[in-house]
Amino acid sequence: MRQRSQRELTEKKFVELRIARQWRIFEQANPPLSHFILDSNMLLRSVQDASVLYEQILHLIDLSELPYIRLHILPRLAPLSWLLVAGSVATILYDFAAAERHSVVCIEDHLGAIHSSDNPFEVESYTTAFNDLDSRALSTEASVAFMRDAALQVLRTGNTPGVQ
Repeated sequence: MRQRSQRELTEKKFVELRIARQWRIFEQANPPLSHFILDSNMLLRSVQDASVLYEQILHLIDLSELPYIRLHILPRLAPLSWLLVAGSVATILYDFAAAERHSVVCIEDHLGAIHSSDNPFEVESYTTAFNDLDSRALSTEASVAFMRDAALQVLRTGNTPGVQ
């Protein structure tokens, strides 16, 4: 068995800390309504250990059943959006209920670097792009069905969906 490099251990710790930070927001008494759009290609990506992908898909299905989370899958054949071209980036739109607070867009890359802006033009641009993606995404029910099918294929074949 090979030993993990210091880099692998550091990356693993970084991922663990990031996940813990992200979940704190959902541990509140009244968690915020959250809407996620996942590119279906992420569920079709080849991974070294199919059991990890299987568990991740099951976790996404569980999340989609929470009343404060909307999770939609963007089909592979949906037209490309400039939001998807950037690669491994999370785009987060914060809309505050209080009138004195403005909406904010945050863009976070895979290393955790964040750009945020409350510039109305930028917020509107990202909001429009997000809504356009959502209009092309599968419904909640169809998204769950897609994820269940993907999980079953991984379980049956030990392969990621679409990879033979």
